Amino acid sequence: MPPVPNPSPPIPPALAPEFEICAEIVRRRARNFYYGLRLTPEPRRSAIYSIYAWMRKADDAADDPATLDARAAALAALRSQTDAALDPTASDPADPVLAALRWSVAAFELDPQDILPLLAALEDDIQREAAACNASASARKSDPTPDFQTRDDLTKYCHAVASTAGVACVGIWGLEDPSKRELARALAVRRGVAFQLTNILRDFAEDFASMRVYIPAEDFNAHNTTPASVAQWADPNKSAALIRSIAQWARNEYEASAPLDDLIAKDARAALVAMTRIYSGILNIIFEHPQRITHARVRLPAVKKAAIAARAVLQKRGVTM
Repeated sequence: MPPVPNPSPPIPPALAPEFEICAEIVRRRARNFYYGLRLTPEPRRSAIYSIYAWMRKADDAADDPATLDARAAALAALRSQTDAALDPTASDPADPVLAALRWSVAAFELDPQDILPLLAALEDDIQREAAACNASASARKSDPTPDFQTRDDLTKYCHAVASTAGVACVGIWGLEDPSKRELARALAVRRGVAFQLTNILRDFAEDFASMRVYIPAEDFNAHNTTPASVAQWADPNKSAALIRSIAQWARNEYEASAPLDDLIAKDARAALVAMTRIYSGILNIIFEHPQRITHARVRLPAVKKAAIAARAVLQKRGVTM
């Protein structure tokens, strides 16, 4: 029989409240991921919750409605606190999310360098926003400059803010064949890009209102349009072509990373399958109805997400649908 993937000690009872806090953060703040991640067996489920809770903590520090200097200071403080939390010689952190993260990283022998790039990417976000503030307020409001010039630039950002989570999840879920670790990590990086591109399209209107445009300048140039024109849907043909080109890029990443599903340990595979179906479902809506990105976030109904999760569980058990 194959070895049990990624065995780990049970979560210490003293840390149960900390992990409950992490689970609640994921439930409230990352609903699409929550539907899939909750299919992961314990204690791996709670360990992944702690990773996502820490990432949400970092996002909140970067997005807090305060001055740029205050946000930069908050991120710097979190970096210092995270470094201390992940130092095995340091005392236990008082912050519940950091305490849970510390246990998860140690229990699953994760490399901290697999998740820390997120902080650098968020720090870069703030620096770009500070640079944009040199432009006049009216110019920035009417047509903000894209945050990235090329798809390569955006890909690097996706690696830092999304693929980091994917690589950590692979380390916690475990693999059917541990010898394929490097392949699984590479595929997880591409799946993370697919997820983040879906997020960028889904959140276009919200980001634009905050003077953030993550679609690269080269894509706007290729379609002879601008962020403001897309936000206003001033030229429907050009705007739809641009959005579908980014959506197709995401589709290509989902397809290229498809072999990852079969590499993940069977008892944890349903989580990845469910999350992927939920996100690709959102992407399909955007591809078919690209103008939706100018309104509220595109979402799948809760009942549909629950059905996707149930189907993933049944397929894990060998039931075809």
